[in-house]
Amino acid sequence: MASNKPTAVYVAQWLSQPLHDLGRLPDASILVRAAVACGQRLAAADPGNAGWQRDLWTSYWRMGAMTEQSRVGDAREWWRKAYDVLADMKRRQLFVSPQDEQFLDQLRVKLGL
Repeated sequence: MASNKPTAVYVAQWLSQPLHDLGRLPDASILVRAAVACGQRLAAADPGNAGWQRDLWTSYWRMGAMTEQSRVGDAREWWRKAYDVLADMKRRQLFVSPQDEQFLDQLRVKLGL
């Protein structure tokens, strides 16, 4: 699913959720990793695009959640990436919703910041 289209991120994240809910974490992980790769390309292409930056940190969040649930790997790596993108968005005064602020607070707790 190598794509530079924003819809690819949404589709991959959307399709991963039912797989995740069914406990098919390896399959869900493949889709979320595709969302991460696409999100990284989009965010790098336009660092000022808050939507693309949000897509990226939410993809990192999903990877953290799946890694934590599967107990395979270190979820903190993904939490840190999500935190770094979201904190940078706030620092650069890109749009961060009140809900996103709550996620930022949760990430601080998860990371002990």
